[in-house]
Amino acid sequence: MNAVTTREAETRPATEPQPAQRRRAVQPDADILTSPEGVELRIDVPGVAEKNIDIRLEKNLLTVKAVRETPSTENYRSWIAESGAHDYECAYRLGFQADPEKILARCKHGVLTILVPRAESDQPKKIAVTSD
Repeated sequence: MNAVTTREAETRPATEPQPAQRRRAVQPDADILTSPEGVELRIDVPGVAEKNIDIRLEKNLLTVKAVRETPSTENYRSWIAESGAHDYECAYRLGFQADPEKILARCKHGVLTILVPRAESDQPKKIAVTSD
């Protein structure tokens, strides 16, 4: 494969066709914050549309799959294609019983935030102490 300098890339077309892009799955960067009420996950999914995110909770395993689509380039030929189309996949085993009906998720500026509250039955309970 011939190396193409930046200057050459600006002035002449690529001489070799680009290899077909293969979809690959990567584990996204994430921050996980815990509290007695549950857990908050902040997962980086840049370039992913809300409709392409799938979140599931099954037996205390929270899975996240997201697909980043690449824009159409039918009228162009790629000089460089570093980012490509790929999927994000990650799974987190929760150390508590979650309340699936109260899980909230939102995606803003490429960061998916998922709030997973503990089920009422799994909340810490204060036990009163009495004297005889």
